[in-house]
Amino acid sequence: MNSNEYREQIRREIEGALGRSRPGLAGAPAASVPESARQSLAVLGDPAQSAETRRAALQALQQLSFNVKAFAAVRAEYIAVLRRIVDDPDAGLREGALETLAQEKDEFAQRRLLAGLNREEPPLVDDGKAIQFLAYDIHADHFPAMRRLAQDAPDPDTRREAVKALSADTDAADLLYRIFDDTREDEGVRQASASALLSVDPARFEQRAKQAVLDAGDADSVRAAALTALTYFANPAALAGDNQFMDGVSNVESAPTPAAIPNAESGGDLAKALRLFREKHGR
Repeated sequence: MNSNEYREQIRREIEGALGRSRPGLAGAPAASVPESARQSLAVLGDPAQSAETRRAALQALQQLSFNVKAFAAVRAEYIAVLRRIVDDPDAGLREGALETLAQEKDEFAQRRLLAGLNREEPPLVDDGKAIQFLAYDIHADHFPAMRRLAQDAPDPDTRREAVKALSADTDAADLLYRIFDDTREDEGVRQASASALLSVDPARFEQRAKQAVLDAGDADSVRAAALTALTYFANPAALAGDNQFMDGVSNVESAPTPAAIPNAESGGDLAKALRLFREKHGR
């Protein structure tokens, strides 16, 4: 049986199992879900099967697991098989297993992901993915690695993911301000730092965000992130009373969208942020 045939077979079995296990429907008992799951577990854990077929089995198990009550009978087997395949040669299987385990807040997966980030063992997925998976259940002992990667990771995607994870680290405020203030940093990383600062130091960041909005020399995307933060999270009365800032916003302009782009909205991120701010706060 090739992988397409197997996928179609699995689809039919899932539809049958889930349909028959719904309360109030006659037919096979709820055990049909565990039975279908065990068939897929056997395929998933079998390295002799093709990687594509095993990925189809993993997708089937993920769907079956939504029936929490019926799937409980095989959940322990499911977790055990997932833990085995985090070292599989196929990158897609490794990533799928790790993400599922991370969503289950599995300590084994968290430990392996962190070890990869710290280069205590070869990483199982790329650093950005590892950070995303750890963020499902971020712990204080993850923060040292996140701070290091936010500063030193060679690629902006990893730095951005690390900065986003630091939104739960109240001790990271000074680092996040350094990142936000670094005009040489990637704009996406700086935008992420603005969002993180809203969580870890909202009162202090309000003043820094105002400075950024009025700084015509800063990147429009960063100014837009700062203005959006103020639009939704600043104290409206305090904003209304800050005449200097409100007058400054009235004078802010953004570069128009090039006429060569058909059907584009007028302006970019900053123009949109200005419209939202003015709709909510006037001026």
